[in-house]
Amino acid sequence: MTFATITDINQWKYLLPNILVLEGFKRPYNYYIYGNNRYVSLQLINAIKGLNIVYGTVRVDTVPTFFNAFNIKPVTTNHVWITATTMDRFVLPLFTDLKKFLWLDCDTLITSEEIFNLENIETSDKGIAAVSTDTNLDDHIVYFSKADYLIDLAKENSSTFNAGVCLIDCEKLRSNNYVDFIDKVYERSQGAYVNDEVILNLYDQSYNLLPLQYNCMTHKTFEIKNPYIVHFSGKDYKPWVDYVYKKGAYLKHYKLWEYYYLLLDDYASRQV
Repeated sequence: MTFATITDINQWKYLLPNILVLEGFKRPYNYYIYGNNRYVSLQLINAIKGLNIVYGTVRVDTVPTFFNAFNIKPVTTNHVWITATTMDRFVLPLFTDLKKFLWLDCDTLITSEEIFNLENIETSDKGIAAVSTDTNLDDHIVYFSKADYLIDLAKENSSTFNAGVCLIDCEKLRSNNYVDFIDKVYERSQGAYVNDEVILNLYDQSYNLLPLQYNCMTHKTFEIKNPYIVHFSGKDYKPWVDYVYKKGAYLKHYKLWEYYYLLLDDYASRQV
């Protein structure tokens, strides 16, 4: 099973709990983590050296930013919990040899070995499998990117998926000229911000559907039993934020994340 993500200087450490979880399963895995600058990559390399990786392979590398790679003028995001790094996922099919991987945002926590079943799950013809949010694509476009000029690209009654956990087939993206699609979206945007989730949903409106357990967003923990991946989505739900809502059905997932996060300090102290 292959996992991949991209991180920045503020969030790289939040990726490490998932590596400890994967090690606990004692099954082979590959985890590719890309930094958007050399300093982030060096920080990751030093931290991972101290984790005593036994069962998997964790590789760290640097890739260019989305805006540099696509020759687009950098645009500031319009939601405080979304960083520009999320756009960098589009760089992976161009600058890496990845074939098929599970993208994980840094605000996720793997909670079940069931994730290894994703190795045998197919993506759509365009290369994506994900969990539906049951949100109308028109509404999603306007809320996340204020990009009503893209609504005509949305098929009628198309339901969006959350891109924080997303199975991606790089070879299918390349064969479908996804770069040309992104170029056209940003050409139409005329300098406005269009986030990665909106672009992915417009690009593949016939994505393959994954069960809800693979992306259990925090506000749905009351509904979904035995999640495979918990996703602390939204600015008020990050486990590293002090004022976050942490009680009831939420509590056990936050406690589990904190358990693994605190373990990182134990590993680091052993290296001193």
